[in-house]
Amino acid sequence: MRLILIILIILLNQSVLISSHVMGGFISYQHISNDSYLIQLTLIKDNNLSTTGFDNQAVIGVFENSGAYPLVQELFLDLSDATLIDMPLSSDQPCLINFTQPITIANYSDTIQLANNNLGYILSYQRCCTSELTNLPFTQGFTISTSIGAQSLAVQNSSCLFDSFSNLLMCSNSPVNIDFSVFDADSDSISYRFCSALQGATQDDPAPNPPTSPPYTPIVLDMNYDFMNPFGLQSNLSLDSINGMLVGIGPEPGYYLLSICAEEIRDNLVIGSTMGTFVIACVFCEFSSDSDNNGICDNLEVIGCNDSIACNYNAQVNVPDNQLYCIYPGCTDPAASNYSALAGCDDGSCIYFIGCMDSTACNFDATAIVDDVCFYPGCTDPLACNYDWNAGCEDGSCSYILGEINGNQLIYLLEENTFSFPCDSGCIYQWSVTTLAGTEIPAGFILGGSNDCQAEIAWGATSGLAQVQLSVQCDSDCSVILNYPIQIGLGEQNKLLQDLLVYPNPIQNVLTLEHMIPGEIAMISITDITGRCFFTSQVNQQKINIDCSNWPMGIYSLLIHKNGMSSLQKIIKM
Repeated sequence: MRLILIILIILLNQSVLISSHVMGGFISYQHISNDSYLIQLTLIKDNNLSTTGFDNQAVIGVFENSGAYPLVQELFLDLSDATLIDMPLSSDQPCLINFTQPITIANYSDTIQLANNNLGYILSYQRCCTSELTNLPFTQGFTISTSIGAQSLAVQNSSCLFDSFSNLLMCSNSPVNIDFSVFDADSDSISYRFCSALQGATQDDPAPNPPTSPPYTPIVLDMNYDFMNPFGLQSNLSLDSINGMLVGIGPEPGYYLLSICAEEIRDNLVIGSTMGTFVIACVFCEFSSDSDNNGICDNLEVIGCNDSIACNYNAQVNVPDNQLYCIYPGCTDPAASNYSALAGCDDGSCIYFIGCMDSTACNFDATAIVDDVCFYPGCTDPLACNYDWNAGCEDGSCSYILGEINGNQLIYLLEENTFSFPCDSGCIYQWSVTTLAGTEIPAGFILGGSNDCQAEIAWGATSGLAQVQLSVQCDSDCSVILNYPIQIGLGEQNKLLQDLLVYPNPIQNVLTLEHMIPGEIAMISITDITGRCFFTSQVNQQKINIDCSNWPMGIYSLLIHKNGMSSLQKIIKM
């Protein structure tokens, strides 16, 4: 029997890893809490003692996903802190005779703080060099990379994982049925497709520190292959986009590089993509007989795990191959420091070294021995005027301005020249009325019964455009200033200029501005509580829609300037 040794590579998100020593790898990320993520670099190597071992320190570069891709920080992952696991590979053929290919897997991991932004991040690890494979004409450096997009940050997504390291041996001219499906902790829908692997380091700089910045160039394949047809342009092997199964007939014997992208879909949007790059060996195979093609050899062999302490113990196994088939318990919680992607079931061994050690914090962890970011109580209600988006839990401190109003909700009594507003007796309300020239118009403040606050305006012989301003102060953290344009005239009733509608409020994805008088020009700007501008434009269309889907949750100020007057309105992003 002639067998060709299998080389496996699994890379998550825009990656490739192939060499005569290291046989595979991937980067994954798991959201822990708030801005904290667990980053794991997994490298796979044949356990031939004559080859080079794993990196004593693997370096991951963290780049901002902008046009210049600036380096934000580096992760230095020590081999002494990594978990080493030995396991074998196998074929999907149940009657293949006498084949095992042992490998060793190193799991490097560390936590990182990734602030929510509108750009996202790219994490990369680079190594040299690839082997010359059947569909690869020469040795090349490779890049393992994962992208954490702005949408993933906003919804605190965790990446999906290619979690199978077996059944990656094909038999030439025989049926192929290999599972490339992924595990997704968020239960998103997954779509699979072939994609391109990426180049990286060089022989002169085999382990760059830091890794070079994106974008990365695809690895070059032989002229008779491409990444959409990694087994040859005439091959009939195909990838099922729904279940991730590679099916067809095995090609000519050799080593084949391929990459598969698994896209996470939530609410009809792609929020993440994981790339796995593999080298599969296609070999001449010898089988025991399976004449009825039922997947069981004719001598009624039942091959599998008969170790009763394994997660996948099978009492019916009569030909045990525990080294090949058994999957053992371990820590299955990605937030734990000893998390194992290979654990088949949880054994309660999880260790949580890193966490918040302050007992007054919302995220206090009594098991932590290394202090991490703490989140403290505050007002968590976005409708409160002292809402704190950094608050980790509610402390009952929320304050509200009773009867908060915007332009089309102001109550006004035209006949009495009076503006009225339901109010909180614990707050201070100050009214003022001025013409566009800055001349103050008399406005008396009246505290009415039944929590009713009013401003009575007497303009005498004044006419034209004017502005009503209401200032509300409840405490040092709870205040608002509201402006309303009015038209006053001799012998005429007061009239609000409610000619620009703003809705909905609160918003989630789209804010709509609608002119009631087409053709008029308004200057619009929207800023957050720190003063950072998210939108500014001159608007003269009858109706415009502003995409707010990538804005952080919080309170924003909408400033409308038209006809010499300004109006400020609060908007809440959920």
